[in-house]
Amino acid sequence: MLLSSVAACHGFGCLRAPAPRCQLYSKRVENRAETGSVEGRERGFGTLPPMNDFKIESTAGIRDGIRILCLSGPFTLNGLFEFQSVVRGLSDPVVIIDLTNVPYMDSASVGAIVSVHTSAQRNNRHYALVGVCERILTLFDVLGLQGVLVTYPTLEEAQEKLGHGAATN
Repeated sequence: MLLSSVAACHGFGCLRAPAPRCQLYSKRVENRAETGSVEGRERGFGTLPPMNDFKIESTAGIRDGIRILCLSGPFTLNGLFEFQSVVRGLSDPVVIIDLTNVPYMDSASVGAIVSVHTSAQRNNRHYALVGVCERILTLFDVLGLQGVLVTYPTLEEAQEKLGHGAATN
């Protein structure tokens, strides 16, 4: 009961058609819900409500070996495969994921963040989440991830603390 209340509060309760996968991660994830699926209209479902776009921008950090992924928009199943593809393609010793412009995450995206954590441990790399909003911090706390995931309040602080790991790897 409690989990379903929390899930509904954090956006888990919505079922939406997944967006087609983009080839380039710097482009927006297109969503069929914006224009409405032709198949859906033919079946009598009507036009789906528009969803916010999810974007990933990759930039270099203040030191060599630091990669910053700036995410914006709701981080849900629609952007999951794009995110996983981008993260798997990185070879930088330090990856900082900026969630400043992410209003909420679903369970699939939380799983992707946990995968970043385990991959970093397995490959002797460093990562951090920065700019995490209160809603997502509460989600991490409810899931028991608050003390597990590496978080910093600001991008500057994360780069300063993790930058030394980039210089030594």
